[in-house]
Amino acid sequence: MRNIPTVRCFVTGAVLFSNQLLGSIAAFTVAPSPSSWTVVGVRVSTTRPSLDSTRPPLSQRTPASSTRTPTRIWSTLGSSDMELLHQRVRDMRISVLEDEMARPPNAELSPTEFVRAILMALKCPDDPVPDSGLRMLLRASTKNWRSQVYQAIGASPSAVVEEDVAASALGAALARPKNQFGILVGAEDSEDYYLDITSMNELDFQDGSCWVECRLRQKDTDKLLAVLGWELEQRLSDKAWVVDGIQWQDFRDDFRPGIGREEWMRVCG
Repeated sequence: MRNIPTVRCFVTGAVLFSNQLLGSIAAFTVAPSPSSWTVVGVRVSTTRPSLDSTRPPLSQRTPASSTRTPTRIWSTLGSSDMELLHQRVRDMRISVLEDEMARPPNAELSPTEFVRAILMALKCPDDPVPDSGLRMLLRASTKNWRSQVYQAIGASPSAVVEEDVAASALGAALARPKNQFGILVGAEDSEDYYLDITSMNELDFQDGSCWVECRLRQKDTDKLLAVLGWELEQRLSDKAWVVDGIQWQDFRDDFRPGIGREEWMRVCG
């Protein structure tokens, strides 16, 4: 068995307190394994200002004597602490993987469940990482719908666009001020909506396509804000539902109601 060298990698993260007098830094020692990195040691350092009772009175101090010299105290996590740390890292990794596997596109989701999951992800677009909700929408779209979204953000349909770049551009476009679609991503100037689950209608055409209608209502007043019509298709590979189009009918005074499928093509307008 070959020897695997230990590489010391210090990851620092300051913990700041409101009085700015205390802080801590964690130093992680990690070793490479054939397939990943393993934490083999953690030291926690706490910084406290020195308390020197022999310092001169405040009125007699010079700028130099007024400077506080921090004292750093290092402590090392024991084996039980390390075991707990590794267990928590494993649990977090499993939780993230389970959440990702449950997100669309997922053959286990019905058309209605698929739409609800998409809307939930868009409403918290940066959970668990920035633009993850927008990336999920792009991944859960047909090639035709994805190319139309790319056109809406100014990208050529034939251009090779990185997913992260497209997701970031789409999120920025949706969140622009006075954009009627900002409601989907929780834009600052948009209404806080809830999905009226009781009004969701699902029509499966039994040919690999489906239509789902849902309504967005204002949380405080229960006022109808918009009606969305989702055109879905099943992927041939795994029968998971994906978006092939979204029709939008707006009922807010600031936007024209009744506009059909052209609405999404003006997402950046």
